[in-house]
Amino acid sequence: MINLSTIKGKLAVLSILSFITYSSIGYISYNNNQQAKTITIRLLKVGEIQALSSETSADLRGFRLFLKQNFLD
Repeated sequence: MINLSTIKGKLAVLSILSFITYSSIGYISYNNNQQAKTITIRLLKVGEIQALSSETSADLRGFRLFLKQNFLD
């Protein structure tokens, strides 16, 4: 066991505590970055779906207004 009555023992405990703290902060940062990548990919796909939906709606409106088949092709 580490003797906390000496400076050397206190420094050892402090260094162990610092290592555990920095390791946990590093893990949390890495985990959040991985989740951010997944969320970014999902948001990009949702944006693509919205753009395609808007284009489809515009094409259908054009077909209804002018009754031309080329708006649907």
